[in-house]
Amino acid sequence: MTCLEGEPDEDERYKYVALHLGSMASPTIAPPEIAQGPSPLLRTLHEVELLLRTAAAKDEGPLSLAEIKRRMHAKAVRHAVVRACVNELTRLHLVAEDARRGVMWTLYEDPRFWSRRGLVRL
Repeated sequence: MTCLEGEPDEDERYKYVALHLGSMASPTIAPPEIAQGPSPLLRTLHEVELLLRTAAAKDEGPLSLAEIKRRMHAKAVRHAVVRACVNELTRLHLVAEDARRGVMWTLYEDPRFWSRRGLVRL
């Protein structure tokens, strides 16, 4: 069978399908782990996110888990709850965590960056 001009041959088509299927097999965000016991409330996750976003906007640098607990509105927050919130935000690639320095918001939201040429709108 001959290929028409501008049309890929069968080997190239199979390469594309194999590459496409290979990229589908390895997602960029890992699925959530099944945790034992109760999970933190969504409002707690949002509060931790807001604290980290505010710290990043003020150029405060990384916050330790103890500092996050101290800044939260609730009088007493368990360490495990803050840890679960940070783990979820890390899984979604919204924060970066260093064992010594703490947690920092890393999502880049500058509208000029996302409006540059060459990016495809979804």
